[in-house]
Amino acid sequence: MNGMHIDERDGNYMLVFEMAGVREQDIIITCEDNSVHVIASTATITTDAKERRIDLNSVYFDKTIALSEKADFSKMKHVFFLGMLEVTIPKC
Repeated sequence: MNGMHIDERDGNYMLVFEMAGVREQDIIITCEDNSVHVIASTATITTDAKERRIDLNSVYFDKTIALSEKADFSKMKHVFFLGMLEVTIPKC
């Protein structure tokens, strides 16, 4: 988990994050000073009364990426599918 890939093509930044175990509603993407900050956290609790056991499974993701050139964050788009987040940001 927590794999990341950054690419520049067709006048865009393409940021791809592997975020297994995270739901789309748990993801927050912010932009400031030509940087992109992606954070997500989730937790699930399962209980097994028969075995008297409680399991906690949590995932935490926090990455900040500084971009090499100015970007137009107002046109930023993202897609989340099967644990992969792809963020596309046009360069200025």
